[in-house]
Amino acid sequence: MNGGAGLIEGWLASVARAVKLRRVEVSAGLQERLIDAVPEFRGDVLVVELLLSAVESNVTTLLHVLEHGIEPDSVEPPPAALEYARTLAQRGVSVHALVRGYRVGHGGFVDACLDEVSRLVSDPALLAAVTQRLLDVSFRYIDGISERVISAYQQERERWLLMRWAARAGRVRQLLDEEQTDVAAAEASMGYRLRRRHLGLVCWVPETTRDGAGLERLDRVTSAIGRRLGCTARPLFVPCDQSVAWSWLPLPDLDEMPWDAVRDVVGKEDATARVAAGDPAPGIEGFRQTHQQALRAQDVADLAVPGARVTVFADVGPVALLLADFAAARGWVWQVLGPLAANDEQEATLRETLRVFLSTGGSYTATARLLALHRNTVQYRVRKFREALGYPLERRRQDVELALRVCHQVGSPVLRA
Repeated sequence: MNGGAGLIEGWLASVARAVKLRRVEVSAGLQERLIDAVPEFRGDVLVVELLLSAVESNVTTLLHVLEHGIEPDSVEPPPAALEYARTLAQRGVSVHALVRGYRVGHGGFVDACLDEVSRLVSDPALLAAVTQRLLDVSFRYIDGISERVISAYQQERERWLLMRWAARAGRVRQLLDEEQTDVAAAEASMGYRLRRRHLGLVCWVPETTRDGAGLERLDRVTSAIGRRLGCTARPLFVPCDQSVAWSWLPLPDLDEMPWDAVRDVVGKEDATARVAAGDPAPGIEGFRQTHQQALRAQDVADLAVPGARVTVFADVGPVALLLADFAAARGWVWQVLGPLAANDEQEATLRETLRVFLSTGGSYTATARLLALHRNTVQYRVRKFREALGYPLERRRQDVELALRVCHQVGSPVLRA
């Protein structure tokens, strides 16, 4: 037999016509195969029904391509396939399940076609050629169609999430703004209990993101923090834009907040994400208070150079409140520290030494241990600081201590260039 391209296309068309005669049976078999192989396709009646429509439309379209020798790259996705992808996006079924579905479905379709190839074609060389052409055309079809349905899935997923999140954000903002609140109605609308102890977070990614990718990352980070803290209910997650989200974690009883563990979780889950946290607080007033504190901690984190991965209001509270008027705060730091507010290495060394010295209650020994220095070095630096300050340290000891905290937590933005 001749193995020319026309002959191969002719046999492939015959195979397609033979499979078309049992198209309904093949589609039903593929639906069962997909439900068995992809657990996310089970349970939801609408998802199961639309799956059959998507399978039938793809089978019909691909058989048409094979029968008439159409270039698979030029074929648009069947409307039923696009609708199925959008439905999966709305139901929260992962895109990985959609991709796996196309791989599994393609395998089942090829099996059905190969049964007809082996029945119709007896010449070994022609059998191999027809099989190769079948695989080439069907793979190209699946590759092109799956790219388009994944794009439809991602667009619908982003639209759906933003609509849902926007509605929730509106309810949360109303709760934050109103003094008189129907707690039961607010809980029902947000799906979050207010009569509990809350931890407010503000999370963001510094880089620009698209298609909801940044929000999905922040949602994962927030959920991971909640698991680490032992939260028994899901956090309330409220996006502000493509790269910033507010959240509230329903805390269990904790003797002490494990902030180091939270920093580890953020680093492992998403090393570029940033988190600002308020103090845990109970009830609806606590819901508002911990959020406001997280926002103030975020202000510090945004100014700080270099910034920290996790900024906690308990650590930066006085600094955060002082920085509410940044220009005034910077001028005050310059006034209190004088020449020691200069942005250079020598002054930075003196500032850090005195900050630790004051935090230890004025202990040279403890400061030397914490900074891994000789005690005489600490004494020398403290003396140099006192000399450069221009007035007795004891006169404004608390002011100096706070100004040093501002310099330590914010860095160059508050220093004199």
